[in-house]
Amino acid sequence: MNQAGWEELESLKAKINGLEAKIAKLRLGRRVLMNLLELLESRRRAERHELERELARLKEENRKLSQLLREKRRVLTGV
Repeated sequence: MNQAGWEELESLKAKINGLEAKIAKLRLGRRVLMNLLELLESRRRAERHELERELARLKEENRKLSQLLREKRRVLTGV
């Protein structure tokens, strides 16, 4: 192989090494993004669970207050 062929071969090897490095960075970036998505999804589920618990608590409190109001109204009106 002549000098130009070796230079081209070395150039291609360098290009391949550069592309492999880019692929490694992309894989790392993808893993980071997937971890962030999992973290966000976990936080969203936890927040939703907390909001559902709060909603249930508020509904129960509302039910009790409504019942108390009906009882007081019944006492006041004599019905």
